[in-house]
Amino acid sequence: MHNRFDTLVDGVSRLWGALRATAIASAMLGAMGWAQPVEDTLSTAPDSVQMPVNPGTPKIKAARLPYVGVFAATTFFNLDEKNRLARMLQQPGGSTLQPFESVHMAFPLGMMAAYPILTHLDVSVKLEGIWYSQSALFQAPGLEGVPGPVSEERYVVQALLGGMGAKYLIPAAFLSVTGQPGLYVGYWHLWDLGLAELYTNHGSVRAEFEPGGTGYEFQVGFQHSPSKSFFWNAAISYQNLGFSSEANWEELARNSESATPSNGKASWNLAGLKIALNLYYQFGARKSGSIPTTVPARFDTPMQSALLFSHE
Repeated sequence: MHNRFDTLVDGVSRLWGALRATAIASAMLGAMGWAQPVEDTLSTAPDSVQMPVNPGTPKIKAARLPYVGVFAATTFFNLDEKNRLARMLQQPGGSTLQPFESVHMAFPLGMMAAYPILTHLDVSVKLEGIWYSQSALFQAPGLEGVPGPVSEERYVVQALLGGMGAKYLIPAAFLSVTGQPGLYVGYWHLWDLGLAELYTNHGSVRAEFEPGGTGYEFQVGFQHSPSKSFFWNAAISYQNLGFSSEANWEELARNSESATPSNGKASWNLAGLKIALNLYYQFGARKSGSIPTTVPARFDTPMQSALLFSHE
């Protein structure tokens, strides 16, 4: 019995020595460039953790969570009634020294919140404020060759919008070869919350609330990483807004002569492209799983593996 035990101990010792020799040889071959390094799956897949010990081990993915945010944008609007406003604000018989701009630029600010309801779909609500001003210089007709006085005329467009919509996150497999988050497309239906108005130096007209909505917005932007609490992205949108008022255009005119060719109920449309920068906070962002403590340690290089086997 004693001889059998000695034989068993001797066999285990020889096997351990062979394993150490194999590990050291593998390390030497790796140092000479004969062996390929182990792929760093943690760095190539930042949104998931895959254990290299067992290829069948499922990935531990980060869950998408509700988030809120703010945004600042630049919008290039086209106001359909800009020529009417220019005529109404010009002194009859006078001249234009500096006309109104043909392209209107606004800088909307707003807030948004979203809640994931499906794997690739979020429902969203938003609040957006728009305000911009246009000015021009007009000269009144003179008397007996003497130039008339110069005046600055301006009109202001403003609105406070509320919207409800959805964002569809295009699966990364469709657009990305790295597995990184790709693009999303979004749609919001918009309502005027009661502050939409046009006003000039001479009067104002306020838009009426439309139960069916004031307009809409289509948006394309970059997705965010679900593992981060704070994140930002960029997006581009097309926005189309229509307003109508019970007041007449004459309320905005410089005088009755200017208003004569522009009578009727006031209504106007804003349409254009918007480029937005969004900053968000995601509630409870964290990895939805953790690496079990019983999983063996992972070594990236043959030399590290050799050190493990050579340690007694």
